[in-house]
Amino acid sequence: MRFSSGRRTAILSIGAALASIGGLASAQAYPAKPIRILVGFAPGGSTDIVARLIAQELNTDLGRPVVVENKAGAGGRIAAEAVAAASPDGYTLLLGTAGTVVQIATGEKASFDLMKDLTPIALLAENPHVLVVHPSVPARTVQEFAALARSKGDMAYASAGEYTSLHVAGALFGSVANAKLLHVPYKSGAAALADLLSGRIPMMFNDLPTILSQVKSGGLRALAVTGPQRSQLLPDAPTMAEGGFGTVDTSSWFGLMAPAGAPATAVDLLNNRINAILQKEAVKARFTDLGLTPTGGTPAQYAAFLRGNLDFWKRAVALTGARLQ
Repeated sequence: MRFSSGRRTAILSIGAALASIGGLASAQAYPAKPIRILVGFAPGGSTDIVARLIAQELNTDLGRPVVVENKAGAGGRIAAEAVAAASPDGYTLLLGTAGTVVQIATGEKASFDLMKDLTPIALLAENPHVLVVHPSVPARTVQEFAALARSKGDMAYASAGEYTSLHVAGALFGSVANAKLLHVPYKSGAAALADLLSGRIPMMFNDLPTILSQVKSGGLRALAVTGPQRSQLLPDAPTMAEGGFGTVDTSSWFGLMAPAGAPATAVDLLNNRINAILQKEAVKARFTDLGLTPTGGTPAQYAAFLRGNLDFWKRAVALTGARLQ
């Protein structure tokens, strides 16, 4: 069948309009399938807890399945690399952590560029680190522990893998305290905590949500918390600054990220929903129970936070006197 040029033009115009409407509908339809959130650590740790809480809330708000997938290993780098290499369609996300930044700060080789290959969506929460020891350790204060570590000469400390914020926190403390600490990396936070609770290893820095119940039950002793003020959940534990070690101002954080090039509609929608979720009283109460401070904000604010955090960890690594490889 042959069409006149005028009719052909009209048909093409209609087709273009329908394509435009179809594209708009497709953009508005996000999410049209399940969303994956990759976590770089084993189930049970603070990163996994936060990821599953947010996934559950997003599942309810978006009306689509939001599943958490644990890809543990290399201090969270395996999950970060997988997301950086994933299709930038908004359906594969990363639960980013301070460890994502520490990997870069320590000079550990990664196949992605933090600021170029990942798109910040929203900062979720922050929490202090806690210096905890087994009850058999005679030190009752961080000053006493520093003196004990200096006298021992090879005091061991644990962390879940290498090149994580908890690894560097211990190295930084040893450097500032002029104490030689021996880092013992574990395959998971649960394994490290198990050996600490059994007394096989004397100390570690850990996230507040992970060790809170053990401290309250007496299974561990908290000597100090990082951050500018004491935690309401551990009011008897002084800050590192109160103990004379203010340089050890490390902390953990959790944020949602996507591959670079993710659709702006998906990023904006997820950011909007995340900020709304963080305002829910039930979520705020749960975060408070875990010792987490909800944050939120715009993707641009999260990007600025990442740049500042990277600068901090680079300075922290420099103060240890070694590049931790």
